[in-house]
Amino acid sequence: MQGVGITTEEKLAELQAENDRLRIEHRLLSEQVAYLKQQLFGPKRERLIDHPELFEREAEAPAPEPVVETKVAGHNRKRRHPGRNPFPEHLPREIVEIPLSEEERICSQCGSGKAALTPEVTKELERVPSHLFVREYHREKCACRACGGEITTAPAPSRPIEKGIAGPALMAQVVSDKFCEHLPLYRQEQRFKREGVKLSRQTLCGWLPQLDRYTGHIVRAMKKDLLEGGYIQADETPILVQDPRTRGKHHRGFIWPYGRPHGPVVFDFRMNRARAGPVGFLKDYEGILQHDGYQAYGHVRGEVVHVACMAHIRRKFFEAKRLGEERALKVVLAIDRLFKIERLACAQKMTHPQRHALRKQRSRQRMDLLKRRIEKLLPEVLPKSKLGKACTYALGQWPNMVNYLEDGRIEISNNLCENSIRPIAVGRKNWQQIGSEAAGPVAANFMSLVETCKRYGVDPPAYFTDIFSRIADHPINRIEELTPYAWAEAKREADLST
Repeated sequence: MQGVGITTEEKLAELQAENDRLRIEHRLLSEQVAYLKQQLFGPKRERLIDHPELFEREAEAPAPEPVVETKVAGHNRKRRHPGRNPFPEHLPREIVEIPLSEEERICSQCGSGKAALTPEVTKELERVPSHLFVREYHREKCACRACGGEITTAPAPSRPIEKGIAGPALMAQVVSDKFCEHLPLYRQEQRFKREGVKLSRQTLCGWLPQLDRYTGHIVRAMKKDLLEGGYIQADETPILVQDPRTRGKHHRGFIWPYGRPHGPVVFDFRMNRARAGPVGFLKDYEGILQHDGYQAYGHVRGEVVHVACMAHIRRKFFEAKRLGEERALKVVLAIDRLFKIERLACAQKMTHPQRHALRKQRSRQRMDLLKRRIEKLLPEVLPKSKLGKACTYALGQWPNMVNYLEDGRIEISNNLCENSIRPIAVGRKNWQQIGSEAAGPVAANFMSLVETCKRYGVDPPAYFTDIFSRIADHPINRIEELTPYAWAEAKREADLST
């Protein structure tokens, strides 16, 4: 018995549905190819140019009067050079006298001797290359001549590496060059070799965990301070880790930065991106947690207020706009107006209550309009397109995003935390990988100290030189005195007293 045949209308409908499916698939694949090309070859900056819609109408300034170009002696008038920046006053001065010759001291017109005037001063910035030297400690040694039974020797200076050959400044240079200037140890080995000193990369690498036995306590004190601050921004970035079991292969580990705006930054190393990372680090934490919406942060228990990041929301719409989706432009411009309000608060150095009041007055209404615009846009776009994913992501993050309106301490974005992992991206291009799983926490601790030094305007080599010279004798119950911000405050008070 033959089945009922398919009618022409049903066949056309089936073909039309298949055609629509293929069109959608082709559109999504074309968008994906364009996005990948943009990531490889396009600019990375997320800045709009020449869009007057970004500025508020009520804040528009009157149009400037046209500038009339004038000509002097047949050529355009040149703008006066602003001059060079003065050299810092704290730099030492070396004066080099350049005298005139005996012939130049005599006037060529009348033959009389010339009188001395104020010398003409020409300044240049110069540098003395760093150099290695050997410091010898001659420790006094005495013996009893009467009985010969007692010999006393002056104690050796304390140092973090017992019986080590490196002084504090040399250890500080190795640490700063690796974690601040991203100079791999094998390149440092080559530089020492050019200076006539043999220091193998194995020796340099062995110094780091021995130093970390002391500096790790400083990082733990910073972590305690961070967890008690009530506001933490978090992020994560991948990093390659050598796998000793398989030669030539690597494991994909992760560095998790946790920081407070204008406060310390603590990096945590994990071998994966699982939720155990933030859950373990933020155990018993209570306060504000700002992140990009990665689901692992949602498993952090306790009295935690989650806050989303407007920069991540904007980035997804900006990617859609960059691919030619003009409907995303209005969303980007609306978000930029919110950032403009934040820049205004920063420029006027507002306190947290003042910033909260400004947001209540100017940002809350704009947030409501932005949400309605995204909700209206969502049904008009393909769910799997860049713009569709941007709308879905934004509306999913919205309950956490509006929390920034309720507290003047909270930043509108997580950019400060993202900026702390940019040096890691630079470092990956240089040292490429971490040598082992055990080396991960050591590297994370030194990254924490270096990045916190940068936030407080502390010179890392100067900080590490001082810390390494006295940390071995420093009381453990006062270890918080050696954090970069406490060190900077102590130095500032010492400078004021002198």
